[in-house]
Amino acid sequence: MQEIMREFRCLRCGHEWKVPFGGGRQIACPKCGKDKIERTNRGIGGPHRGRGKGFRGGRND
Repeated sequence: MQEIMREFRCLRCGHEWKVPFGGGRQIACPKCGKDKIERTNRGIGGPHRGRGKGFRGGRND
């Protein structure tokens, strides 16, 4: 069975890396140490697929 990976990219240095699901929250780039990172494969696989808050629409009374 293939392990499902989360992919990240540093917005400062451009470094990309993968971490297995369940490997903990990534808070900094492992190369430069900056905290400007983003997920590059959002919503792909994993135990919580499709369970985000999403857009609720409606009025803001």
